[in-house]
Amino acid sequence: MKALNTILFCLLTSVMVFAQQQEFTGTWNLIDFKMVMEENTNHMDKATLNKEGAVWDLIFREDGSMTQTSNMRNGETESWDGRYETEGDNLKLFLMIEGREMPLQYQFEFKDNVLHLKRSNPMGTVHILTQFRKS
Repeated sequence: MKALNTILFCLLTSVMVFAQQQEFTGTWNLIDFKMVMEENTNHMDKATLNKEGAVWDLIFREDGSMTQTSNMRNGETESWDGRYETEGDNLKLFLMIEGREMPLQYQFEFKDNVLHLKRSNPMGTVHILTQFRKS
């Protein structure tokens, strides 16, 4: 009986992980960016992002690999390959940046065909809130 329960648990877990990865699979383009700090908020909607030429694309593949392309770090377009994992409402990215694997953790939510990602610094003084639409 324990073996059957273990097999069923493993099967259900695999199905849930696969279903979540299916939701992520594809190319997602940034449509809204907000950085909230203690005394300052920087918000760019789709029109502002387009006007500024800002790019942040996420490509998630079925096999758990991914690519992030962005020019929002220093103005130059950069791409990083890596992998991703989901657990509950947490999205973990493991990007190879300058030869090192950089783990990044986000909270995520799918709402109206939009991927919402939220990330905060360890002190909780800076919050990044982003929205991506699948292309």
